[in-house]
Amino acid sequence: MKLKVVFASYLAALTALTLLFVWPIYQDTYLLVTALVSLLVGLAIGANQQLRKASLITTTLLTLVAFLLLSLPLANPRALANSESWLSGFFEAITGPIQAWKQIITIELPIGTYHALLAPVLVLYLLTGVLFGSILFGKTSRFWLASFPVLAIVIFAISFGVASVPGDFEFLALQIPLQTPLVSGSLLFIVLVIYLNWGARASRRENLLIRQESLGFTANLLMRKLRRVALAAAVIFLAVSLTATTMQFTGVSNSRTVLRSGVEKLRLLQQQTSPLSSYRKFFSNAELLQSTILTYSSDQAPDRIRIATLPYFNGDTFTVAPAAASDVNDSVFFSRVPADLVVNGTGTTKKLNISLGKLDAIWLPIVNNVKRVTFTGNNSAKLSDSLFINRITGTAAIIPGLSNDSNYQIEYLPLPEVLPADLQKSAASIDLKYVPEDLVNWLAKQTDLAGTDGDTLKLLAQRLRARGFLSHALTEPLTTDVQTVSWVNQVDGLEFTQSTAGHNVSRINQMFKDLNDQEDRVGKRGNLVATAGDDEQFATAIALIATAKGFPARVVLGFRTSQSEDVPGVPSCGEINGTGTCKGANLTAWAEIQGANGDWLALDSTPQFEKPLTLTPPPPGNPKVPTDAGEDSATVLPPGKAIPSTDSNCLKNPEKCKTPPKPWWETAWDFFLANILPVIQGLTVLGILVGPFLLILGMKRRRRRSRRNHESEFARIVGAWEEYVDVAIDFGAPMPRNKTRLELARDSANPDVLTLAELANEMSYGSDEIDSVDMSEEELKDAVAQSWSIFDVELKRLKASVKRTQNIRAKYSLRSFIHAAKPKEQLKKLSSKMRFSQTGNISEGSGLDALWQMILRQLRSPRPKK
Repeated sequence: MKLKVVFASYLAALTALTLLFVWPIYQDTYLLVTALVSLLVGLAIGANQQLRKASLITTTLLTLVAFLLLSLPLANPRALANSESWLSGFFEAITGPIQAWKQIITIELPIGTYHALLAPVLVLYLLTGVLFGSILFGKTSRFWLASFPVLAIVIFAISFGVASVPGDFEFLALQIPLQTPLVSGSLLFIVLVIYLNWGARASRRENLLIRQESLGFTANLLMRKLRRVALAAAVIFLAVSLTATTMQFTGVSNSRTVLRSGVEKLRLLQQQTSPLSSYRKFFSNAELLQSTILTYSSDQAPDRIRIATLPYFNGDTFTVAPAAASDVNDSVFFSRVPADLVVNGTGTTKKLNISLGKLDAIWLPIVNNVKRVTFTGNNSAKLSDSLFINRITGTAAIIPGLSNDSNYQIEYLPLPEVLPADLQKSAASIDLKYVPEDLVNWLAKQTDLAGTDGDTLKLLAQRLRARGFLSHALTEPLTTDVQTVSWVNQVDGLEFTQSTAGHNVSRINQMFKDLNDQEDRVGKRGNLVATAGDDEQFATAIALIATAKGFPARVVLGFRTSQSEDVPGVPSCGEINGTGTCKGANLTAWAEIQGANGDWLALDSTPQFEKPLTLTPPPPGNPKVPTDAGEDSATVLPPGKAIPSTDSNCLKNPEKCKTPPKPWWETAWDFFLANILPVIQGLTVLGILVGPFLLILGMKRRRRRSRRNHESEFARIVGAWEEYVDVAIDFGAPMPRNKTRLELARDSANPDVLTLAELANEMSYGSDEIDSVDMSEEELKDAVAQSWSIFDVELKRLKASVKRTQNIRAKYSLRSFIHAAKPKEQLKKLSSKMRFSQTGNISEGSGLDALWQMILRQLRSPRPKK
């Protein structure tokens, strides 16, 4: 008993060490539940094999059944939350061991309990438990087999793990200031060496049948044990020390090649139109201007809700992802987030409920420092599968599809307020070549704001907004009796002034050229309002000012909630009875700058509209070629038809594009891939798992039916006896071939079986003619009915005499087929056919040996002389 306890302790220690390697992939406590439960079930199956002498087929069947029963709760636990997804979740779980590896290497780690990605853990620890149970309750001499599943799990963990080498060792709440590979690898090495050494000694004691107490206790024996332990400890210490010293002085590479290395992450967002470029459509379209974009619960709302963060500027547009990513780290791209996001700071998280209306974009509004996004509603599972998040910028997207009509809850950690005085410049994130020349000249004119700190940047942004004028369009919006609302009359006191769209370098340079020209004309004391635009241009200008001052900068598109102060021109979202409402008129863009400490400061960009815009007068002097002024006969031409800038616009508004419809075969193929193929895959996997059992039942049923319904009465009676023999073999009864039917019948507890044997003997020794037996035709039919009746009674008796598990085992047993096939006799016949006997230079052997000997003899034979 003591031996088994020590044995189990070593196996438990090895299992715990494997979890150290697997933990970085999942980082969820449910991993421990899946590993522990599957390991215990596997131990029970392995113990059953050893204690009850179960066959390999029985053990395999029990393992498959255990996998089917445990797959949904252990491999896909999220599917249990919705009863409607149980069936699909079950199919996903049973196909997980085949398909999960592709998802694991393409999904951002950690993956937690995302879909059925725990299926490999379930399979690995279930099979490990079966092997551990077989070793623990079997012979100790097989102790060395335990190292194979342990190494298999470690290989799985490293192969599917992170590409970057982990830093200091951390597991749950335990933290050690040593490198993770050194700690976990050393622990595994030490425990394996100790275990294998113990197993070898325990196996020798078991083989020699010597108990530990029989050796007695002497000083010599004690010294021998101490020397052996000291020598082993010295070897282990030397190996670990050399490894640690090498790693310390040579360093450990920050990356390693694993299966996920080189896997291209999602770059679809590089092809999307910049969200900032479509900012003005929410003001030019009266319907979008008044429509509700989203509603939110205002009790725990932050001051801003972000639609998209745009940190990249290529001189033409601000974008969510870089246009060329050859020299950018992969972390800037979007990927699925199966588990909680890593948040900055500590404290109590808050929850924000959002109901999204018609945004007509892939972007999903979230907040800063988000930890978890949980969808609700009928399409929650589909949206969860389609959610992609950029961890660096905190931008979310629904791919494929649109984010319209989404309902979700955001759990986030509020960040402390960032003060401008705390920000110091570090290194600009936007290339300085995109800073316009006139912007640099304008900064040079602001001699009172020449500093390079956060306070200076905030004052520069305020000055720029104060010298600009709010305008959302080039042409004044028209109002009718039906459509009376426009962006002009929505803001009290706003006068229409035209302005062009866009935020490229040329557009921003023109803004500052107008400001410089006006300042040169009127000086510091005149009206310096000289440029018009909206948040699109002014947020870009502020970000480029920060770039010129040496600060990382980006532009964010979103809403100011009721928790923040109103900015004239673009009001914050309204609030009624604890529910905030954000409309198109509330959409805004702001710039964010980052200090050397890593904190981001938001700077509003909406320009003022109270001071009028000063138009630049034409240059003095008459034109060189004067013309006569005639009557104004200009006519307004109708606007040209809008041309979509990208294919994505055509997909959103197909009625506005001359995009040909998809052919019917493409539509049918898409429907097949989306709806029919998953069902076929699930049924195929289910057929692979269940098919062998159904095949066994079908073969046995067909065999019994063919015997019972044979056209010959003689064959039916003999068939009843053969069916009895096969059933008895499946139930484990010995049926040696060297016994006659009567001898086998006497071994049965049912005396009627003897009658069945006698009838079978009589039918076997006669011919197929009725005259060959001493009975009439009616008596022969009665004999057929009696023989099968005896079989049915005997079958019921056998089922009642054993437990239900033995009944199931007999039902799916293949012993009767193997007994009928006579494999030993067939092998002997094949061997005899392959053997030969020939006198001369060739001795007895196999047919292949004979062929080889004949070839050699021909090669050695002398050639005839010419």
